[in-house]
Amino acid sequence: MQYVFRCILDVEEDVIRDITISEKATLENFHEAIREAFGMRKGEMASFYKTNEDWDQGDEIPLFDMSEAGTTSEMRDHKISSLFSRKDDKIIFVYDFMALWTFFVYVHEIKQEDKNDAPKVVLSIGKMPNKPKEKKFKSDKSSIEDESYKSEWEDEENKDDDYDEEEDDREDNYGYESDFDDDER
Repeated sequence: MQYVFRCILDVEEDVIRDITISEKATLENFHEAIREAFGMRKGEMASFYKTNEDWDQGDEIPLFDMSEAGTTSEMRDHKISSLFSRKDDKIIFVYDFMALWTFFVYVHEIKQEDKNDAPKVVLSIGKMPNKPKEKKFKSDKSSIEDESYKSEWEDEENKDDDYDEEEDDREDNYGYESDFDDDER
């Protein structure tokens, strides 16, 4: 079977690619197909995240197992057919953890063809932006409302306010400045 995945980049303007891939391909193959379809550079870390109907982020499937115990399954351990069985099955793909390019990916169509061709882009809408959408991470509100945490944080913030610019103007003598006297040149 051939799967047609719709990959939607999480940015303001529509940037969409439909990619066909064999059911026998691995998530690692799919990762490469997405990277190439969107023109992203090689060599960055990436992960797929299982998700539900509401796109809530679930279990991670990384490109490489970076856990200390070495027990996390990797993309190469998962075939497309083992994760997707019907139209509209979903997964989240994140590429380059510094930029956090985020893609919402779902099965758009399943074709009964038994091709084992290389993945290919069958629909391309929009242009890849130069910068990803800025991500804002929210922490657990209950920990922020904890007064002991709040007062520590506020104390640290106030320490920065006590900064004295005059301290920056002083010259520190570390005992080696004489090594660079102009007279010795």
